[in-house]
Amino acid sequence: MSTRRIIRAFKWYCKGLFPFPIFEIVLVTVLLGQYLAIKNMGTEVFVSVSSFLALPLYGVTIGLHFLRDGRTTIFELSLVKSPVAVFLGRCLALIVGMVPIAIGDYLLLHFFDAQSLFTPLLVLLLTYIAFTMCSSLLQDSKIAMVVLFSWEFLMPMASSVVFATAGHYGRIDPVMSGFLYLVAPLYSSSYAVLLDLPQVTGLMLASFVSLALVTTALVLFRRMEFQF
Repeated sequence: MSTRRIIRAFKWYCKGLFPFPIFEIVLVTVLLGQYLAIKNMGTEVFVSVSSFLALPLYGVTIGLHFLRDGRTTIFELSLVKSPVAVFLGRCLALIVGMVPIAIGDYLLLHFFDAQSLFTPLLVLLLTYIAFTMCSSLLQDSKIAMVVLFSWEFLMPMASSVVFATAGHYGRIDPVMSGFLYLVAPLYSSSYAVLLDLPQVTGLMLASFVSLALVTTALVLFRRMEFQF
């Protein structure tokens, strides 16, 4: 593996990363929805809209670009000639894909003096990167899309049910709290009073698990056998 191969893979995956006009429509829709939520109803509604609809929509839109079937991956491997470079190229391009929404949300939260939400929001984007890289291991792009959609849309929605019933059963135990920080870090941070895991610890745990998932995905990708 060489830096040149990683750059080649990175440039390859950057092609079509921001398809016009789909990307622009999604980005504007997401930021507009977040703006209206925080302006008219406050940070609590902003967190819900961002966790369950706006950011998952953005994450899936960007993530779909990296879900390739086995034939396409074989072609990319023959082009770059390094599984590690292909994986790192994907990961770097995916990080670039998350930059526009990170910048937009930073400016939005700064404008409404809600900067405290930016750190858990960044952790949320980090988990999206981890989920996307893990989903990209699947050689069937349709199955990978279902898995990615489940992690980024359905799991955060399911977490809201846990929080809704938490008042009847007391505080949520540390193990479940850690899982909730992983699947819904932004929403969990806003309801940290219901969790037995401190917010800082939960966000650090979610970040560590996300990085571990990316590392594990890299190891598995190197060992995979692709078939026509």
